[in-house]
Amino acid sequence: MVFIGRERELKVLNDIYAKGGFRTFALYGRRRVGKSAMLRQFCTDKKSLFFVSGRYSEAINLELFRNCIFSLTGKLPRPYGNFIEAFTDMKDVCGKEKIVVVIDEYPYLIKTAPYVSSLLQTYIDHELKDSDIFLILCGSSMHTMVEELDDGDAPLFGRFLNRMELRPMSYVRCTDFHKDLSADDNLKIYGAVGGIPLYHSMFSGGSFAEGIMKNFVTGTEMSEEAKNIVLMELMPARTYGSIISAMSAGANRISTIADKAGIDGPLCSKCLNNMIFLGIAKKEILLANSNKKPTYVLKDNFLRFHSGVIEKCVPLISSGRTEEACGMISEMFRTHMGDVFEEVCAEFLSKRFPCVSVGTWRRSDVKTKTAEEIDIVAEVFDKKGNYCILAECKYSVSKVGSDVLNGLEMKAELVKGLGEKKLALFSRSGFEDRLTEHAEKNGILLFDLEDIYR
Repeated sequence: MVFIGRERELKVLNDIYAKGGFRTFALYGRRRVGKSAMLRQFCTDKKSLFFVSGRYSEAINLELFRNCIFSLTGKLPRPYGNFIEAFTDMKDVCGKEKIVVVIDEYPYLIKTAPYVSSLLQTYIDHELKDSDIFLILCGSSMHTMVEELDDGDAPLFGRFLNRMELRPMSYVRCTDFHKDLSADDNLKIYGAVGGIPLYHSMFSGGSFAEGIMKNFVTGTEMSEEAKNIVLMELMPARTYGSIISAMSAGANRISTIADKAGIDGPLCSKCLNNMIFLGIAKKEILLANSNKKPTYVLKDNFLRFHSGVIEKCVPLISSGRTEEACGMISEMFRTHMGDVFEEVCAEFLSKRFPCVSVGTWRRSDVKTKTAEEIDIVAEVFDKKGNYCILAECKYSVSKVGSDVLNGLEMKAELVKGLGEKKLALFSRSGFEDRLTEHAEKNGILLFDLEDIYR
């Protein structure tokens, strides 16, 4: 399989590698984000010892480490009784040359052999400090990795100053998996699976509709994957699964999420904070003179799509009524894509302009019993000074007309505290000619899919 993307991250690793001497690096990120694949790509032109620990006993992990030494040297070492013996061999084999040593899924290793962190501290401080080894720890359990590296009482505290959280790929980079598809199909695929490289590779080789049929309707691998994310990353799974279902159904405040999920508020708040830490959910950023409370939404497109769309079609899929299932998925997908389109437009603005912050604006008036909102508010700071961009996003099959701009202009009058205002419209399907002409004369920013994906 051809490796795609991660140029910036690989450059960081290569720059550290090029410095020489003993170096350490920690890489972590949620499951399936592509950490191991990126490290293997980094090691392709370098001599390396690549150890992947597993959810096994210490004895089995020791045997796996022994096999790694064999792969590197061509000589099978003696059986190891503990990791003291294993790391001694590692030092003897790797300490005399420039080499990359990767310990992947480190949290699994210290679960079965807790003493390894203290042992590794000793080797870093004494045994390896004069070597030319580039030592990399990697793990999917972000909580464990952060605790091991940041807890002042932890053995590895201060030993891995070079670190990186590998995050899902941007919507633009995901197009590298589907270069023959239109911007519209690329946007739909991103809306269904987010920025996880593996999922895009599973969708490659066909249109969006073909990918849905292959991966969710006639095949069940991706549906099983969605369940595994909850089972492996979010415990207790039943509680988190209920929260995800509630959020997919539209609940967006702690009280309403808790009610729909059938749990108490404090537990719901704790779970939401954990989901935010993992990048699965996000808390809305309200800017300017917003006076409503922020809401919580699922940030993970894949989980939101599966929970909010696919799970509702399971009866049709299970009974083999594939055409009806695809029709139902297509119908619900339009609603699902509204939030995805706003997310993509916000990401586009943050990269196109020097934004200080990007959020939204929501305000209600108790006296008039009205509520207004603007999809995106971006605070910008450049050489000309501070200003803000107020934007509306329309994911519709028809072109956007002047009525949308008129509505934005009226709401913009209510926004206070952000200085000069610039207005912008995003449209999936383009703009009416009359609006385009008006925008050119009055400095209104218009962006369609081709602009967003350019």
